Amino acid sequence: MPLAVAFALAAALSSTDTVAVSTVVSKLPVPPRLQILLSGESLFNDAVALVAFKLAVAAAVTAQFSRREAALSLLTVSAGGFAIGAAVALAASALRRSLRSSAPDSVRIDTILSLLIPYVAYIASEAMEASGVLAVVAAGIYGGVLDRRHLSASARLNGLTLWSTVTLTLNGAVFVMLGLVMRQVLQAVEGYSRWNLLGTVATLTFLLFALRMGWTALMAWWSGRNGASGRDAPRTVVLTLITVLCGVRGSLGLSATLSIPLLTAAGTAMPGRDLAVFLAAATIAATLLISGVVMPLLRLEPDGSETAQLSFRGVQLAIARVALRVIEDERLTAVSSKVREWAATWKRLYESRIAALDGADDRTGGAHRRDLAAQRALSMHVLRAQRRELARLHDAGAVGHAILQAVEFELDLAEIA
Repeated sequence: MPLAVAFALAAALSSTDTVAVSTVVSKLPVPPRLQILLSGESLFNDAVALVAFKLAVAAAVTAQFSRREAALSLLTVSAGGFAIGAAVALAASALRRSLRSSAPDSVRIDTILSLLIPYVAYIASEAMEASGVLAVVAAGIYGGVLDRRHLSASARLNGLTLWSTVTLTLNGAVFVMLGLVMRQVLQAVEGYSRWNLLGTVATLTFLLFALRMGWTALMAWWSGRNGASGRDAPRTVVLTLITVLCGVRGSLGLSATLSIPLLTAAGTAMPGRDLAVFLAAATIAATLLISGVVMPLLRLEPDGSETAQLSFRGVQLAIARVALRVIEDERLTAVSSKVREWAATWKRLYESRIAALDGADDRTGGAHRRDLAAQRALSMHVLRAQRRELARLHDAGAVGHAILQAVEFELDLAEIA
């Protein structure tokens, strides 16, 4: 394998895929700061890895490489990519705000624009010879900050549905591509010793986890050096192991390796490409297997001192108290008795929610939880009856399709609530 192809393989394998272990990590009492670190690191790891991968592939295709030019290119394409991505996000946010209205198609237009923004950022950045990947990262971060406070509930639900489907489809497509090319790759590496291949995969896997262990230990030492609060040694060891095991490789590293060109600039076959694809696929599988087997075996006790962030239940309790306070402070003297009765009903509902979530008195909280369960059951019964009536009216031809969708959307929101 030529050195340039080896560097391309290294750049591809340097990108992490924390999504693969996010489900396991979410079930462990990991400190909030570590959760943010593990969920956010791949955003920048992937971007930098792909920029380095692009430089390595260019060297492999042209058989030319200059350290000075590569370092200058890395800086210029990175800075240019971030600047262009931020500019695209700013313009797109202004456009999305100007197009938002109460029209039925407004949400669909906004969702389509959210899907087009990363492509616009990528194409614009590549046209200006900057990093399209970093432009997409910058557009996502900056656009998320700009739009989070302005999205409506319907736009947010549509966006989440669309992006979860797109993400699942793209991740699945990568592994379908792997299946399609794996037979050809296995035939191409038939000349190698199986034990040699397995040994190389084992070495790569060991080096990936060893480098991550060294980097994690360095960060832990630097954190302690700067006066961060220390924790007991066993818990620190477990947290370090979790951080290391979260460094699995996934779809991005595989798709990058698959994108290594088949031919060089001279028209000859790219030497070592099939071997690189095999090593990448096998190493990714090994990291996923090790992490999937070892991670659930780790035992981490919650630390009571880590109260920097509220739990899901704590947030529910806090916003329920605010809702109750607003209802109590609202002046209802000028409205009808009906509105005052509804306000009293809402007040009792939020009082029950607070009592059920607070957990100060298990007996009282249990009674309120049973009442809330009965209230939810009644609400679901009412919603099912409404859906049956809506279907009957539609089957009878009394309701058009557009009205049917609008009413179904309102019923769906009520059911989610």
